[in-house]
Amino acid sequence: VGGPHDHNADVMVTVRRWGYTERIYTIHEGQWNFADVERKEGDTFLIPAGRIHEIIVLPHGECWTQVVPGPEVREWRFWLS
Repeated sequence: VGGPHDHNADVMVTVRRWGYTERIYTIHEGQWNFADVERKEGDTFLIPAGRIHEIIVLPHGECWTQVVPGPEVREWRFWLS
């Protein structure tokens, strides 16, 4: 849903309704790796600036989150998948 991207700031996220599956990418020696993480209603977590990720499953077609960004530290980036 939107493709791999990172953020310009650390972001604190709380899932308020429903949930989603997030794919988190790492790049090591030019090799892309990923881990899928299920985010459930009530979860609170930090997405650090620069973490490459994307939402890959919305079981209810949508979800509601509360997002609190920190100070901007870099530019946003969208990555080709």
